[in-house]
Amino acid sequence: MSWIERPDGRDTSGGKRERNRVIGLIVFTGLVVAWVRRGLEHHWQSFASWGDFFLSGFGHAFAVAFASVFAAAVMSGTLRFFVGSECKDDDSDKLFVCAVMTVLVVAIFLAIAASPMGPPDWNF
Repeated sequence: MSWIERPDGRDTSGGKRERNRVIGLIVFTGLVVAWVRRGLEHHWQSFASWGDFFLSGFGHAFAVAFASVFAAAVMSGTLRFFVGSECKDDDSDKLFVCAVMTVLVVAIFLAIAASPMGPPDWNF
């Protein structure tokens, strides 16, 4: 059973809808990574234009996709060692999405930690 199928076995998404979601996630992650990288390098100054932002995001989306494929391959190869079971063919899609989500979450945490206000001060 694919991870996007309903419990009764009917696939409600087709393959195209699933692929569009993953592509959208990669593009969104690329834009977030571009924004965070620009913020870290230039102390949160804005891009010169929207075109520069989207061009940078497009380039970062390719980097996110490449890094996620590499990370999913490593996770697939080492899953038996860490979890004790093999990775099935339909689980490779899950691993790829997990790798992309990991990049997105790390980028968001970097943005929070490096924001001009900095991380919250927990000293009471």
